[in-house]
Amino acid sequence: MKRHECKLLQPARVSILNEVIDTGMFINLRRFICRLRIISPSHPMTSVYYNSHRAKLEEEVRQLVFHRWLIHPYSLLAMYWEFFVFLVYSILLINLSIMATINVYNRQPTPIVVVKMTMDYVMTIDIVKTFFTGYYDTAKSKTIMDSRLIAKKYLRSYFFLDLACCLHSYLIPFRMFSKNTNFLDKTFILSVALRTLSSLRIIRIRRGLDTLQVFEMYANLSSALNRAFRNILTFVILLLWLFGMIFQIGIFIGTHFIPEEERDIGDTVPKVIYSTTLMLLHASFGDRNLNNPVKIIFSLVVMAVGYCLQIFLYTLVLQVWIRYSNAKIKNENLYQQFTEYLNYKRLPMSLRKKFFSFYHFKFENQFYNEAHINRMISTILRREIMVHVTKNHVQRVEFFQNLPDVVLSRIVSRLKSEIYLTNDVIINAGVTGTCMFFIYFGTVTIYTPSGREICHLEDGAHFGEIALIFNEPRVATVVAVTPCELFVLNRSDFLDVLRPFPELIENITKLAEERLRTTVFQ
Repeated sequence: MKRHECKLLQPARVSILNEVIDTGMFINLRRFICRLRIISPSHPMTSVYYNSHRAKLEEEVRQLVFHRWLIHPYSLLAMYWEFFVFLVYSILLINLSIMATINVYNRQPTPIVVVKMTMDYVMTIDIVKTFFTGYYDTAKSKTIMDSRLIAKKYLRSYFFLDLACCLHSYLIPFRMFSKNTNFLDKTFILSVALRTLSSLRIIRIRRGLDTLQVFEMYANLSSALNRAFRNILTFVILLLWLFGMIFQIGIFIGTHFIPEEERDIGDTVPKVIYSTTLMLLHASFGDRNLNNPVKIIFSLVVMAVGYCLQIFLYTLVLQVWIRYSNAKIKNENLYQQFTEYLNYKRLPMSLRKKFFSFYHFKFENQFYNEAHINRMISTILRREIMVHVTKNHVQRVEFFQNLPDVVLSRIVSRLKSEIYLTNDVIINAGVTGTCMFFIYFGTVTIYTPSGREICHLEDGAHFGEIALIFNEPRVATVVAVTPCELFVLNRSDFLDVLRPFPELIENITKLAEERLRTTVFQ
């Protein structure tokens, strides 16, 4: 059979955006901006939650029709903005440790203060943007694009934290340019409190780590390498945050608990960093004279924190090493077994490529023993998983629409998963049918016995249902256009489920006879 090259999907994608934005000025620019906001196949998480072209297309249509002015969480704009915010977040954390060494009485616009103000203003833009960006609700398995729900979720989570971390930069310009001594005195304590409050930004470290994971998938980096980089970055971030907190606490102790003649007035930023590093690494009590009980207690506390930090670092390194070595050995052994098997069978190169194409499609480079997992879990749990995955597909079949839920669940439990690669023939015209198929994801093409293409079927569609009732030859050939995962229902399993319900068999038989007469007439 002639190799099929599908050209129907891509034009459909382009025409939707063209139909929505088809008049007015700067039409190409408006389409480009809109394309940045809608769901994009280039976003790594799109393939995780929308693993077929049909699902992506439906989500795109939903946004263009109902939520055109919102930003999809899996759009190019959302992805690139998260990368940019990650850089801003890193600069702010570095800035935190340096800002802590600056005299709180200093009102001069130093470069480090200007950088902090600029970055905080960028984070303010991020706060506003969050109200216009959807989010994926894992409980509902759906992207939420309702403005009220988006605002409600953000207000209940990180809005006040994000805003509080920026408040100090809002106050800085007023204190810099104000000549009112009374105003400066009244806002001094507030300025110190807001400056300390900025350190709470460490709570949002999870957002940065999630961004790194997206970047790993986007750049197709090694998962082990990325995990090591994330762990190192986490350690560095915590270290910088600790520096900032220790500096601020040290300034507070020096101002309130140490006599003026004993203070280390000559301490510079490098000297303070050097002293703190020595304590965190347990190298010494720091580059200072411990002639005060408060200094001794403070040094001991910092050394205890350093001890915990070292344990944390060792744990991260050990975790990365164990996971990397175990996963790599397991995958390499499995891949080697497959290679040896193909060599032993002396299969041609074309068949070997097809074999590994199947391997990568099914496991996505992450091997799991499905049979072993199914043996481990209970029958009820296994059935519930299958019902969750396939129930919507089964209910679309005309024969099954009036069946009780109990019968549907039993039918679903008899489904078996099969994978077909591109250009695999699923059924042949003229061959007696014994089963029907449900498309979990993928695209197939229907051909007449003469080889004429009739149509395409995608996710959620089904075909071959007549074979469940009648022992008739297939009237069409079905070929996989893309790699597909199908669920198969055999006639014997179907009749076995319906055997206790003869009236249901009678009703379905009548529907099948009518469908068969219509098919033959066409």
